[in-house]
Amino acid sequence: MKDELIKRRFLEDDTPSIVNLFNEVFSEKASIDWFKWKYLSSPWGSVGYVAIYKGKIVCFYGGLRQCFYLEGQVLWAYQVCDVMTQQDFRGKIFSKTPIVTMLGEMFYKENDMDFAYGFPSIRHARLQALRLGGEGYRLVSQFTKQIVSSNSNLSGINEGWQNFKSSNINNLLNRFDKNRFKFYKNSDYLKWRYFSHPLKQYSFILFKGLIRNKGFAIYTVKDDYANLVEFKAKDLEYAENFLNKLESYLIKTNIKGINIWCHQNSSYKDLLIKLGYNGNTHIPIAFKKVKESLKLESDFFYGNFFYSMGDYDAS
Repeated sequence: MKDELIKRRFLEDDTPSIVNLFNEVFSEKASIDWFKWKYLSSPWGSVGYVAIYKGKIVCFYGGLRQCFYLEGQVLWAYQVCDVMTQQDFRGKIFSKTPIVTMLGEMFYKENDMDFAYGFPSIRHARLQALRLGGEGYRLVSQFTKQIVSSNSNLSGINEGWQNFKSSNINNLLNRFDKNRFKFYKNSDYLKWRYFSHPLKQYSFILFKGLIRNKGFAIYTVKDDYANLVEFKAKDLEYAENFLNKLESYLIKTNIKGINIWCHQNSSYKDLLIKLGYNGNTHIPIAFKKVKESLKLESDFFYGNFFYSMGDYDAS
């Protein structure tokens, strides 16, 4: 039976079969356009591996290549995603090694990276640690607020992607993001991630001051709640002002509340609590150091990666 299993990088012609597997495993309605957007047009490239048995794709292991900065040093990482196996092929069928582990081994062997991370299920996080050398997992912190009323005026709020100007956005990102360790995002990445998404489900808001732009937010709506997938502000004072105005804007569009991811070590956390947000643990985040020479350990990653909801590939 093992001789009949083929393992390789995916080809563009595999796309319909991979999408069918995704929809079967995750009970979703993903499209071919979505897969091509994610794996054939991402800014720094994406990779994926398939296992084929008797002409049918039964397993997939994917990753999005991403750029990070660690105190000025450029690091390359892959966000592991869309790891899936058809139900009849889970476990140790072909050998003592599960198929998904075989694909994971190929993924790490054939792609140059400093580290990998992802937002897996707890089951996959444990499998990664056990079979592929992952370093455990933590739980993401999500803050939620139900919007009942808001009295802030809407001055400075400019909604719509027509307000997204590459030079302005890059300037905002360079000015406001001073973290020691960060996921490098520029206007090209944001345009791909949100504006070019096939579902066209994301909205953009620019926060303007009297002279300069002071911040921006990107959100999507689910179950009458706005999920803030990206949020940037000049400082905490402007962040508070922006969030208050954002509530006033959203409540006028019949939004019932706001969800936002915020790391426990972020300076935004105390502000969110002050504004009435309630924090809860959410999905896992998992880390794997790949290059032994890398001066980045799991405790530092978990303590200093100030994630946003949009970093999760399925947000």
